[in-house]
Amino acid sequence: MQTVQSIDRAFQILEEVASDPGGISDLSRRLDLPTSTVARLLTTLERLGAVERLVDDNGYRIGSAIVTMAGSIDPNQSLFAVAQSHMVDLVEQVAEAVVSELAFAVCPGFFFLLLWLPLILWLLYRPVAMATKKASLRWPSIDPPPTIH
Repeated sequence: MQTVQSIDRAFQILEEVASDPGGISDLSRRLDLPTSTVARLLTTLERLGAVERLVDDNGYRIGSAIVTMAGSIDPNQSLFAVAQSHMVDLVEQVAEAVVSELAFAVCPGFFFLLLWLPLILWLLYRPVAMATKKASLRWPSIDPPPTIH
């Protein structure tokens, strides 16, 4: 997926300012970005309230708009909290599929036998039943023992 370079760079600046406030040249050096690019992005971020100028040393720090956005996050509605139950279901489904595939890979003969055994038995029983004139298209049934009078 293609990204927007200016947004990537703006977030790099915000992350850097959040961890260690600094001026244009300092941020430019730390992020290995052109000074003019850092200056333009900081001007835009300042206008939006995302960064603020430090009064004493002409540097920048995180602004009130970012602090307000961060404060409005409901910890119970974080992406993790919302997705957790769905992720647990997904893990269970994937685990079942992986276990089934592994079991089949380890012992495919067992699963073949398990799935086809009823048909194999029926096919083997049928010629014997036809030879003894007890042919039946139904599954063989067990007759009760004869009663003695």
